[in-house]
Amino acid sequence: MLICSGFSIIDLIEDRHSRRLYALKRLTCHSQDDEKRAVHEVELMNAVCHRSLVPCEVHAVVPITGHNTAVSELLIVMPYYKVCWLSLCVVHMYLVLV
Repeated sequence: MLICSGFSIIDLIEDRHSRRLYALKRLTCHSQDDEKRAVHEVELMNAVCHRSLVPCEVHAVVPITGHNTAVSELLIVMPYYKVCWLSLCVVHMYLVLV
């Protein structure tokens, strides 16, 4: 696991064939409305192309069964960019304080 927040978990995954690293963002959806918002995030990622934004390689909505609060999970595969953990912490602290 790379990052865990209140809204999502980001894991590091590797393509078996190319050995390329990817970031897998998992968003747990507790309602149909949550699912719509999560899919909208992917639509925005695909609509905007900028060097400062991480693109979406592929995504899928996976139904969750046997869980009392979760309806589905949105999986977003993005390229993995190695980032200095210190700079990531500074950005996180800034976002928390704003």
